[in-house]
Amino acid sequence: MPRPSLFRLLAPFLLALPALAQEPGERLPPITLERLTQSQARSFDEFTGRVVLLEFFAHWCQPCALSVKHLNELEASFGARGFSVVGVTMDKAADAEPWIAKTKAGYAYGYDAGGKLHEHFDIQKTGIPFSVLVDPFGTILWSGHPMSLKDGQIERALEGVFATPIWGWPAAARALAQPLARGDLGAARTLADTLGAEADFARARLDERVAAMGA
Repeated sequence: MPRPSLFRLLAPFLLALPALAQEPGERLPPITLERLTQSQARSFDEFTGRVVLLEFFAHWCQPCALSVKHLNELEASFGARGFSVVGVTMDKAADAEPWIAKTKAGYAYGYDAGGKLHEHFDIQKTGIPFSVLVDPFGTILWSGHPMSLKDGQIERALEGVFATPIWGWPAAARALAQPLARGDLGAARTLADTLGAEADFARARLDERVAAMGA
């Protein structure tokens, strides 16, 4: 009687494994972070056009505290060029805020209150600290321990960032962010043409996106 292949023996277990949502090349899901703090951005959408390092942390995680100095240095080195560290936690504010003050974390952070982002990246299995590097328009480039992220990876990702962060845009032009993130240049151009006094600003952002796409 022939022996079953190893694949046939393991197939039920392999099929049961969740897909790795943090694989490079995949896109971020829609993100809602409550109470963004230490940032001029009023929502996560306003980080569109910047390279973002999502950093999952919790107040009880000692390795997370040890990563803060490195993350502060990355923010200081690359922040003016279009890079942002964004901390993500399921902590209550009463726990997170003293931790932020004690560790002197100087970057933005917000609350994943419903845990959807933690669930998407299967943080219960990957553990923390865990970071995800995202290009200016939502494509995942890298994931892993924050201390293993190389400066060169950030340097390469910075190509195509917006010259001006969305939180510094005229209010009327901010609706342009989503079609630009999707690469829907037609919709972005149509919208830009309706903006009156802000049309020239919007078209300049459109030109930036075209250049980033190599179009």
